[in-house]
Amino acid sequence: MARKSWVAVLTAVLVLSLAAVGSAQIDVKTQLGYGGTSYGKILDAKNAKTTEWSAVALGTYAHDDLLFSASFTSSNSLNVSVTADGEEEPQENSQKGIHRRSNLQFGANYLFLKDTGLKLYGGLGYSMTWVTLKDQDLRDNTQLSLGGKGFAGQAIAQFTLGDKFTADAYLSAAPWYSWEYTEKDDSRKNIGGSHYHYQLGFEYLFAEDYSIRLGMQGGAYSLDKFRFSSSEPEETIELPETSSSYSGVTVGVTWHF
Repeated sequence: MARKSWVAVLTAVLVLSLAAVGSAQIDVKTQLGYGGTSYGKILDAKNAKTTEWSAVALGTYAHDDLLFSASFTSSNSLNVSVTADGEEEPQENSQKGIHRRSNLQFGANYLFLKDTGLKLYGGLGYSMTWVTLKDQDLRDNTQLSLGGKGFAGQAIAQFTLGDKFTADAYLSAAPWYSWEYTEKDDSRKNIGGSHYHYQLGFEYLFAEDYSIRLGMQGGAYSLDKFRFSSSEPEETIELPETSSSYSGVTVGVTWHF
């Protein structure tokens, strides 16, 4: 299913949930972020770094000992630099590269531990990731697409630090991710890999239903090496393993319903 379709489905589910459980505890966090992505290994055995801004949305619905969560992150590059193996400085690049990454995840979690000022949840979610790459120093300036999906283990910790101060941590791990690589009109499916993500936040309740939020987000993903069609008919080439990590700071607002 296309990314826009998944977002539409998730939005509809959230709206129906709000209508059905108007008295439930629902939090919606919206944030803007700034950070970067670093590729230790990338296609064509090259390295890449980006600076980027992000839009982050995270919603939770608490009912008794259950906590349902849904998140969406969209990151867009401000700058891209690609270097070949053994080089420290990027090659001269007259065109601005493109790097976009989006992630959609939803899941259900159970309250395993409740102590003074602490709630600890664990559960299972489903994660989907989309990456777009284009740079004149990468694969002949061809726009490339990566799409990944898989089940993810989740852990959520919520801390009460005072009457108006709280903190939280959202962690997910999908060690068996299934990726698809697309170049021009050709694709290679079912490539093994992984995806890990975290989000940390500190909040101050400045009004009855609103908090200001400062935090961090980040993660890592990888694709195993695979074979792909070359420019020569009926020939394939082996593209190496791709590994990436990203991080950034965020600021935003939380609505408490």
